[in-house]
Amino acid sequence: MGGRIWDTALSALADQGIQGYAPTLGDEKISNLTDHITQICSLVHEHDLDTIILVGHSYGGMIITGVAARMPEKISHLVYIDAAYPESGQSLYDMMLSGGQDPSSYAGFVPDPPYVENCI
Repeated sequence: MGGRIWDTALSALADQGIQGYAPTLGDEKISNLTDHITQICSLVHEHDLDTIILVGHSYGGMIITGVAARMPEKISHLVYIDAAYPESGQSLYDMMLSGGQDPSSYAGFVPDPPYVENCI
């Protein structure tokens, strides 16, 4: 589904004069967390954005944490919506295990590269 799932929210923001972006990230089978962080940082540079409010949902919390670590001068706020909030050195997989969850019990969840890579 990718970034299109946020089209309604982006439209509502645009109605308020706020520019938003919801990029579709690289395939998690061949991309990793670093790739996804780089993808968002590239979008920030490409559009010359600053004073950014980054919003992360689910695994997106890992990404916005990494982006904020790379370019703190560009970020005004981080918003985590039902999202991973990693400590330094944690992967999403680690977070699930330490929280008493069995990642393998989730339908379709396999330890693909972005989910096992440690955040900052």
